[in-house]
Formats: sequence, C-alpha cells, structure tokens
Amino acid sequence: MVINQFYDINDFLSQIENIKKKKNVEYIEAVILWCEDNNLEIETAAGLIKKDSVIKDKIQYEAERSEEHTSELQSHWYI
Repeated sequence: MVINQFYDINDFLSQIENIKKKKNVEYIEAVILWCEDNNLEIETAAGLIKKDSVIKDKIQYEAERSEEHTSELQSHWYI
C-alpha cells in the first residue's frame, strides 16, 4: 500500500499529537495507535515520519530517555 505518498504530513502530525495528548502516551505508541485506527502497517507511518525531522527527533529523544531510565534501573539491581 502506497498511502504515504498521498497522505498529508501535517494532518498525520496533528493526529499523532492528538492521540499522544488524549491517551497520555509517548510518540511511538501514538504512531502505533494511529496505524491500528487506520488499518495501516507501521511501515506506512515510518514513511511519513521520515518526511518530518521534528517528529523523528521527538521519537528518538523519547527512546533515548527510556534507554537511560532502563539503564539506571538496572544499575540499582546489579550492585
């Protein structure tokens, strides 16, 4: 399915922000929920995310922050 060529990036970003706020989830979870709601594969959203560096950076930041938090928790358990 080649929907990402025809889907408006601004509409996509707006929907992701709305899902994130309404469901109180991180960006990647909002993207997954958007895909589920629209019966689309995650690859479709990936194509849209690649078009916008801002959301790409937000997803990366959240992933890195989550990794750091996981490392901190693990270091407390492995004394």
